[in-house]
Amino acid sequence: MSFEDEIRAAMAAHEDEAPSTFRLASGLLVRPSRIRTVWAIAAVVLTVLAVVVAVATTRNRTRPTPSSHAATTCPAALKAHDPYWVPALPSGIDGASRLIPTETPLTASVCGYGIYSVNVAARASTKPHNETRMLTGDLNAITQQLAWMVPKHGLESCDLSLVVPTDAEAFLVRLTYADGSVWLAVPGNHCGDVSNGVFQSSTTAGASAASALATGVWPKPKTTPCQGSDGRLGQQTALVPDHPTSVTVCSDASRMLATSASAAQLTELVDDLNASPSTADPGLLPHGCSGQPKVNYGFSDLQFTYDSGPVVDVGIVCGTLFNGSFSRDMDASVLHDVQQILRH
Repeated sequence: MSFEDEIRAAMAAHEDEAPSTFRLASGLLVRPSRIRTVWAIAAVVLTVLAVVVAVATTRNRTRPTPSSHAATTCPAALKAHDPYWVPALPSGIDGASRLIPTETPLTASVCGYGIYSVNVAARASTKPHNETRMLTGDLNAITQQLAWMVPKHGLESCDLSLVVPTDAEAFLVRLTYADGSVWLAVPGNHCGDVSNGVFQSSTTAGASAASALATGVWPKPKTTPCQGSDGRLGQQTALVPDHPTSVTVCSDASRMLATSASAAQLTELVDDLNASPSTADPGLLPHGCSGQPKVNYGFSDLQFTYDSGPVVDVGIVCGTLFNGSFSRDMDASVLHDVQQILRH
């Protein structure tokens, strides 16, 4: 007997065990109750999918993306005799307590203008803008330089007799964020400040804006130990703003004397520096020592660093501790704290 014949014989012997045509057909049929259950489940699934799609669509519509902010139209000209004019005030962000937010902007663009006079108070309004450039690279560099700028207090001094290449230029910078945007007026003049129309800084950013316009990248701020600082927001009300992470003790020759203060020593030094009210005029840098003898305290500067943003430099000027905005007289507690750090 062939293999095929053996198969046929086996099938015939078990034919009564095979399902009938009726049983096969009835097995394929679904009871009405099952149909209702299937449709109910399908309806629930479709409802959930509809909710998910609606939420995703809403998020995509309300959450700005860099591409949605890509187009920045620069004004054709700046407003005459107003070096801090901006096309619009800060929108959707707090522009009063600081120049820009501490978060990284989604997009950044720079508008460059040529002006006829190096006088920061006489920017011409008739000359069209020269160039508009969207910036690439690490936009957090903008945050690191601008978000901690100290507000202007009116007592700053600047040598107007100097002339630098950017003095004949002026810039507008536009930054966008998830919640809004801000325009900045950045005079190229080395004595100019930066303004968002509400908050005006005490330092300039003209060189950075000029570099960004030329290269398409905002330059990263550079901090050299014991070489001073442009300031940090908060130093206008306290000699050392809150939460420094370390301190460097510097000598008269801008040399580091100590960098390894313990957490307890750092806290004690900051508390003593900020303990008593200023005995000198806040923001007033002493000019000349008026015949006062020079005292050697064994150090010249205390430089405080933070998790992010610029350092704060507290220097000794004619026996007065001065951070560029706020000052107070030297006292024994501060000297004791520094001596302890130097011995550490």
